[in-house]
Amino acid sequence: MKNRVSTIKTVVLTMVLGFGFLSCEDPDPKTGPQDEQRGTKQPGAISTSRNVVSVAAGEQHSLAIDADGNLWAWGETDEGQIGNGTYLHGSEQTPVQIKAGTKWSAVAAGRFHSLAIDAGGNLWGWGSNRYGQLGNGNMGYYQIGDLTYEEPIPIQIKAGTKWTAIAAGSDHSLAIDADGNLWVWGHNYYGQLGNGNSGEGAHELVPVQIRAGTKWSAIAAGWDHSLAIDASGNLWAWGYNGFGQLGNGTGGISSADQAIPVPISPETKWTAIAAGWFHNLAIDASGNLWAWGLNSHGQLGNGKNGNYGSNYYENYENTPVQIKAGTKWTAIAVGSDHSLAIDASGNLWTCGLNEYGQLGNGTSGDGSDKNIPIQIKAGIKWTAIAGGWNYSLAAGADEGLWAWGYNGYRQLGLGESSPDQIATPEQVHFP
Repeated sequence: MKNRVSTIKTVVLTMVLGFGFLSCEDPDPKTGPQDEQRGTKQPGAISTSRNVVSVAAGEQHSLAIDADGNLWAWGETDEGQIGNGTYLHGSEQTPVQIKAGTKWSAVAAGRFHSLAIDAGGNLWGWGSNRYGQLGNGNMGYYQIGDLTYEEPIPIQIKAGTKWTAIAAGSDHSLAIDADGNLWVWGHNYYGQLGNGNSGEGAHELVPVQIRAGTKWSAIAAGWDHSLAIDASGNLWAWGYNGFGQLGNGTGGISSADQAIPVPISPETKWTAIAAGWFHNLAIDASGNLWAWGLNSHGQLGNGKNGNYGSNYYENYENTPVQIKAGTKWTAIAVGSDHSLAIDASGNLWTCGLNEYGQLGNGTSGDGSDKNIPIQIKAGIKWTAIAGGWNYSLAAGADEGLWAWGYNGYRQLGLGESSPDQIATPEQVHFP
């Protein structure tokens, strides 16, 4: 396996800011994008909340579908990831409607790119295309104003095919078509596409099918790894495995990545999955919650966590461990180093890194991480959740959309005057 850990801290700032420097290294979960000047100011007051049925959180941008099927986006704009034609450094401070007149059914947000399925089953992508993650046959390094390798408005992917599910990783994409077939494209250095290839030059610029003959029901994409549940409820994983995120009992800097899907806990049937930078959550067929992968800040919720000393990257679980046994769960989401889950009663729980208030319990900073799930904003019945880079989104039944955590690029959608971090959920308003 390619050893990335020793050089992570030296490359993260240039990589995540998207200034054109590219590396195959991954970000330090403690470090991340730094503030830059925000160039798009939204004048005037925002008028109303909206009921939201689906949300997605990227590194610094957010997507939501409201109850009427309209698509909204906000946050960082510098690679066209918002989809409203803007691609210069800056941000949209509040939600803007994307492709008005089109109705949407699903959204997914990657690091700097976005995917969505419209009500007719057509697949669209926009934003960064540095590794071919938009699936239109192009790829290349990011350059401001160069539309050769970025798409600031939605473009259709594999026209003529109908789609039912999508997932966006750091720089790779997955989708399930209406026949249950799984397709992948984009970055593939660590085998995260699952087609048997890896390394430099292994990227796929258009969708390619993997494991033909298998039907699939759910997918999730992490930083450089992927998860999928087949039609029989079996869970599979592939890609980078430096922190046990493939869940197959291996992991660590001496283990090999997997360029083809490998089974996880084959004796268990699964219904839902979520993938973060280096850790995962899953719900089994009985409604139990499981977690595995990196546990540096308690993001697995099993009462353990690492520290910032020499063993920071050594604290991980390489097989699924049950979280909060006795509770039944209905929805899960994973951010960079924190986790969110909705229980069967509609209550929202969070755990993991809380440096920017992304857990939503009113605290932030060093020492505020939580290594077991904590309930937040009791009294609201929650229906949809998403985790981004150190921020969170959640929609409540007839309660609109709420956001909290890091807000340096106004990815919380709360306007220009909102602070750079918010430790309790605040309601997002729409035009």
